[in-house]
Amino acid sequence: MSSPDEAKSSGRAVRLPLSPDARAHFLEDLRQARLAAQKDAEAFDGLLFAFERLGCYLLGRAATLGPYREPLLALASRSGLGGVLPDRLAAWHSDKAVLYTLVNQARNDALHQGAGARHLTEHAIELALLFEDAIMNGDGATVKLGDIMVRSPATAEPWQPISFIRQVMLTNSFSTLPVRMPDGWWVVSDARVAAYLRATSPAGRNVRLGATLEEARRDGLQLTEAHMCSRDDDIAELANWFAGHPEHLVVLVCDGKSGDSPPSRLLLGIVTAFDIL
Repeated sequence: MSSPDEAKSSGRAVRLPLSPDARAHFLEDLRQARLAAQKDAEAFDGLLFAFERLGCYLLGRAATLGPYREPLLALASRSGLGGVLPDRLAAWHSDKAVLYTLVNQARNDALHQGAGARHLTEHAIELALLFEDAIMNGDGATVKLGDIMVRSPATAEPWQPISFIRQVMLTNSFSTLPVRMPDGWWVVSDARVAAYLRATSPAGRNVRLGATLEEARRDGLQLTEAHMCSRDDDIAELANWFAGHPEHLVVLVCDGKSGDSPPSRLLLGIVTAFDIL
């Protein structure tokens, strides 16, 4: 059997390894589709479309999941969990070929509801995680923060009321929101908002819900000074930094350099420890 770099399909060489731009694009594409499927078990179609877009790029032509099998499995083999699994891991992870077959067979069914949709989604999520790991870590891939950051993140504004910031956090299951204050970038957390709102009577809570973030900060709401990185910073270094700073749930990826004035740096994205697992 040929190696992944020598794999052929319909007379075309599989496009591996991925270029830096393609790697960043497909990581984001897979992740967004996976997060949507995790919120809604019947949103599996977004994952299937993401697989098809990735397969189309690797194969070099438009087809279906059947013809995409070889290039996608060649990519999956670059993950630490994409080869022959040792006995200690085989009981915990599905074989990539079996997983792909299950997803492809379910893809061809006309109806996916209830338990069938949940099973398809579970398999598709597991396959997406395999592809993501292969793109991020396979064969010594050099992945920077700019490749994995969440682009165009939601932010809070100093003039917004606490009630709206609370609503954004609860609606999207956000634990933190970046906010640019006059003195630089800060992070407001759900725990700090909860403490601020509960540190008073019910009537006082209603008053505090109407306070702007800037007013709440003056009234005792604590913000965390943001840790800022650049898009070319190394993932391994950030992982070690997270381990030493458990109080920080998120870092901001900004333009410019570390020595630049914090208020002048533009927010490009955010990264959490969850993103680099």
